[in-house]
Amino acid sequence: MAFSSLMPDNTCLPSCSLTPDQSEQERTRTVDETKVFYTKEMDKLNQKVQKSLDQSALELQKAQTETRKVELQLQEIKQQSEDKAKEMAMLLETKCELEELVSRLEAKAKSLEAGEAEARRAAQRAAAELATARAQNGEAAGALEAQLARRDALSRELAAAQRHGEE
Repeated sequence: MAFSSLMPDNTCLPSCSLTPDQSEQERTRTVDETKVFYTKEMDKLNQKVQKSLDQSALELQKAQTETRKVELQLQEIKQQSEDKAKEMAMLLETKCELEELVSRLEAKAKSLEAGEAEARRAAQRAAAELATARAQNGEAAGALEAQLARRDALSRELAAAQRHGEE
């Protein structure tokens, strides 16, 4: 009965009331029908399997395409990361150079401030010396004027004495 349930028309095997030739013919016919049935079923299954394989191949192709897109995106992200790392390294180097430059400029500014303070002190000393020299010059000029005035007075007296002596 299990075999008969596999028959296309769900008929039972022929009974034993047939003649041996008829029985053989019936068996051959049944085997042929069974072969045809299973061949058709196998074709249907093969078509389903092929359709499933085609669908799987299409899905695999889509997955490979998506994978390639993701790989390209990852490669682009990696390149951007490398570019950013290079840029950050350059910025860090520039920052260090700028900090060094600022440090040198600050040192130079302090040096200039110290020089400026020294220059102010020197200018004040020079101004004091100039004032002293002017005062001394003024005193010397006064003394010179007094000597000139005395010489002129002596010259006049001498000239007057010579005139008196000639008279």
